[in-house]
Amino acid sequence: YYDHPIVILDWPENKHFWEGSKFKVTGTLDAIKQGLVTTEYVMWFDCSDVILLESPSDILTNYQKHFEDYDLVFCAERNHYPKSDRMTAVSTDIISQYDKIYEYDNKSSPSTFKYLNSGCLVGKTSKLQEFLKEATIGLDEDINDTVMCRIAQYNMRDSVTVDKECKLFACLYDVGPEDVEIESHE
Repeated sequence: YYDHPIVILDWPENKHFWEGSKFKVTGTLDAIKQGLVTTEYVMWFDCSDVILLESPSDILTNYQKHFEDYDLVFCAERNHYPKSDRMTAVSTDIISQYDKIYEYDNKSSPSTFKYLNSGCLVGKTSKLQEFLKEATIGLDEDINDTVMCRIAQYNMRDSVTVDKECKLFACLYDVGPEDVEIESHE
């Protein structure tokens, strides 16, 4: 695809959605460790609900232009997901960390796109490996990859950020037609 290597991870069988989503973290970490990802830079995208509006090369160029102080950049969204009250079988430690991050996100940016969406990422492969090790928190908890990634991003926020101005990515959940501007590239 656009002359870039692609690795597609299989969805784990016989797992409910949240449990299966953790494989994005553990499966990607394993793929890097096994040498399936050998490039200096990496992008990850959910396969079922992400489309690219630019080539991977253009996304990488824009990442390097707009986020030179960060090693990884995640997509942002308007939706705080999942809400803490949906995580009923989760330890108070995880809930406490997650609630602290929610408060931080609300105070740290005037953008309506405040919350990490783990469906899109671009950055340095070496930092992604470090990030994924940090994100393995809660593997035995009833949480999903978004919770794992939000906690890890908060803990590594000096080098891992969220694209709150939608310079690279835009999650369209809770976005109306009045929020979108389409540019012509003729």
